[in-house]
Amino acid sequence: MKKKGTIKTIVLIFVIVTASITILVGCESANKEIATIYLHLEKAANKESSLSKYQNELNNLQKEENKLYTSILNLKVTSKKIDPILDKARESLQKRQKLIQKENTIIENSYNEAKKIKPIMKKIDDQTLRNKTKKVANSINKRYEIYKKIYNLSNENIKADQKLYNYLQQKNIHITNYDKQIKKFNKDNKQLKDLKEQFNLYTKQYNKEKMTLYKAGNLKWSSK
Repeated sequence: MKKKGTIKTIVLIFVIVTASITILVGCESANKEIATIYLHLEKAANKESSLSKYQNELNNLQKEENKLYTSILNLKVTSKKIDPILDKARESLQKRQKLIQKENTIIENSYNEAKKIKPIMKKIDDQTLRNKTKKVANSINKRYEIYKKIYNLSNENIKADQKLYNYLQQKNIHITNYDKQIKKFNKDNKQLKDLKEQFNLYTKQYNKEKMTLYKAGNLKWSSK
């Protein structure tokens, strides 16, 4: 008997924080608190510069696992050819887990740098500038909160994948239990897709709001 059901692989591409391609130039009219905030936010953005690299590797691994899983579906439950394919899938799973951890480290480092603007924000006398800074800080926090949900769900999915691969290696698979696992997998991936869209939305909002803040603080740039 061949197994039924399909797994829908979600490709997650994060929109990263845009780092300024220019450098801050001293100017008497520039707000000194905003200038300090600029330095922290751009440093945080630079910490995310390698994020796209890990995401591409992650997506390639997920595509590879999907191909391996498709190969498994085309085999009979009792086929001995399943075992080496499952071994490759587990190997890919371990690589995926390591990449997720690296990705998490990048986001954590970036967030730890960006949140340094909070005490500086309290020193801003101009109410308009302070409100604009609050908007930036809120976008930073919301973006981080969404990412942590993505991170936690991704780790749960890895555990579920491991359980699924172990289940597929059994020779007495019950099709009902199998279908339940596939449905849960696809449901979690749909949730990941929705979270990714929220993350990208907050990132775009953050990029826009921080540039608005820089301009309001009379910061000036010149090309590197």
